[in-house]
Amino acid sequence: MDSPTTGTASARTDAAAGATGTAAADTCRDAAPGLVRLGLTGGIGAGKSSVAGIWRDAGTAVIDLDAHSRAVLDVPGEGVEEAVARFGEEYRAASGTIDRAALALLVFADAAARADLEEIVLTRVDAAVEEAEREAAAAGERLVVHDSPLLLEKHHEDEYARVVAVLAPREERIARVVRDRGRDRAYVESVMAAQATDLERIRRADRLLLNNADAGTLRTRALTLLEDLRRELLGGPAEPIGPACAASRTARVRSHTRDVRPGT
Repeated sequence: MDSPTTGTASARTDAAAGATGTAAADTCRDAAPGLVRLGLTGGIGAGKSSVAGIWRDAGTAVIDLDAHSRAVLDVPGEGVEEAVARFGEEYRAASGTIDRAALALLVFADAAARADLEEIVLTRVDAAVEEAEREAAAAGERLVVHDSPLLLEKHHEDEYARVVAVLAPREERIARVVRDRGRDRAYVESVMAAQATDLERIRRADRLLLNNADAGTLRTRALTLLEDLRRELLGGPAEPIGPACAASRTARVRSHTRDVRPGT
């Protein structure tokens, strides 16, 4: 997504750390009891949201972190007022919300402004995501997906049992955003520059999903990968994701060969 906000649900201490490219010491948070948490990420135009939709339609609980972060600035209230106080009245839209396009240009070019925006948004996002997880667990869900565009940029891998990154060729990504969202090429490239590179996604994700064909092919690949992950993660006891997740996940990743197939 092209939101100027982080699109992540993490501890408040991650806000400043993420903006400087470092990881805070306490990034791990407990998932709701009984849940296994799966991270889904990808750069602008890669098709992450399409994959999230396919998985949601297949009956998987998906929490859209970017949607929760957008709501902070898209609904008049405390979040909007705090943003206007920090960045200025010129960023207030006629609707009483935030002029997202104008603010995006600022925060993608200014690390300090980006950190300030994260500080405004993250507390409210955390509370919304925690409630969504409790509702999923109460409904009997065992697997919950966090649709998080900047999961890797904020060094949040250790919050998830597995991380899936959606990849697509650079020019295809640019063309999709220009065509589908009405953005110009310069805007898309500025967002790409602020996000992780594909090489970083390949190195740090547990699974890759390649979106370089038609919608039917993407659907097949996404559902195949989801079934593989369900067998892997839910075939036995749920893997704990909590305060000690960084150490346990590091040990687990080292114990098996990382699967970075693009999906079949």
